[in-house]
Amino acid sequence: MRREITKVFLYAYPMLEDLRGAMLQAAQNKAALSFREEGERAAERVLGDLAAGEYLARLKEETDDILRSLGEEERFLLDYKYFHMETARCGEQRAVGPERSYFRRQNALFEKMHAAYVRNGWSEKRFLREFGAFAPFLKLLRAVRAGREQTITPRRERRGVSFQKSASSGGGACRLPRSTSAATPTATAQTAQMRTICRTEGPEGEGDSAGGSVSPPAGVSSGTVR
Repeated sequence: MRREITKVFLYAYPMLEDLRGAMLQAAQNKAALSFREEGERAAERVLGDLAAGEYLARLKEETDDILRSLGEEERFLLDYKYFHMETARCGEQRAVGPERSYFRRQNALFEKMHAAYVRNGWSEKRFLREFGAFAPFLKLLRAVRAGREQTITPRRERRGVSFQKSASSGGGACRLPRSTSAATPTATAQTAQMRTICRTEGPEGEGDSAGGSVSPPAGVSSGTVR
């Protein structure tokens, strides 16, 4: 299975329950309006949405099982990079050791998740069969392929981890990760900034997402799953 599919699963994980609910609601809506279409065609559309809901439920169950097999540190690293379910909240920085070690661990953890999905029977063929016409996953896949992963998860003013300086860089003080464009401010300035954000936006940081963020639709349009 292509590794970009594993990334789709990881980025989609926080959305799976909402997406499943949207598909079930879409099936109910289409069933209620089925009198407007030919019987066989209407039934196929309803069954397609119900099948998508079942596929999403199965994927969430499989991912939950994999996550339960991981250690607390591994779950934190996955949440920090892909889920943003806990580390997106206002809170303390968490030291994760040297920066180089952090990226090695993230890469090894991704490979571990990829291998787990493959053991569970996931392949490119299965992905195309179950989600090949599912618009939210296709949107995620396009973002991953285009190198736009930073537009998928919510943007945070302060990162959730800090890196330990190496001995050669002058001691054991912690520093924040670099942003993609420039070095971030000092930890003190970041803390004051985050407190302001927490007061104005609430503990979830609502309203602080990137302009191109991918989020579950309020309603799933007809024909999403065929």
